[in-house]
Amino acid sequence: MTGVPPQFRGADLSKFGFDSYSRDMGNLRKIAEDFLKNYRERWEKAGKGLYLWSKTPGSGKTFLSCCIGKSVMIKYDLRMRFITVPDYLAKVGESYKRQPGECDESAIYRECDLLIFDDIGAQKNGEWQQQEVFRIINERLNAGKVIIFTSNMCPEDLNLDDRTIDRIMKKSVILQMPEESIRRREAKEEQDDFLKGILHNQG
Repeated sequence: MTGVPPQFRGADLSKFGFDSYSRDMGNLRKIAEDFLKNYRERWEKAGKGLYLWSKTPGSGKTFLSCCIGKSVMIKYDLRMRFITVPDYLAKVGESYKRQPGECDESAIYRECDLLIFDDIGAQKNGEWQQQEVFRIINERLNAGKVIIFTSNMCPEDLNLDDRTIDRIMKKSVILQMPEESIRRREAKEEQDDFLKGILHNQG
């Protein structure tokens, strides 16, 4: 029901490999752990979320957002939802076509306690898209509802208007992930192990 991608359904903060990076991740680990430990009294009270970004695909930002989001959801019994920004906009578009009495499937993302808004900046840059991204961010922040963003760009470079960017920056702790692909490294290690098994058997 959360919308978390299948490969991340078992995610929780204890499973995130902070030590897998060449850069020291001590501060980022502390912030993530504080988000979980003090979510109610610090983060939710201030309406503050996270903005995880890096230019490098596979750096772990989506996995980390899911680890944090699922851990918070379980600990505090929250309604948490995950969706990419392009997929959210598609659901909004579908909601305008629904028949009277039909459920608005986009509403849960505006109403849930915690939203992971993945890949912001990947949406089309039309006026309608800008208005809908502003609408969900503005509604949630006005209601004190927390958002965890992921992106491949810093907030200032987002293809959004200034009022939306200002709200993101005001209500998010901006965290840049290391510019290294953990996904690519893990794929290479898996490939190497697979080939070792073949070559060993041949030997």
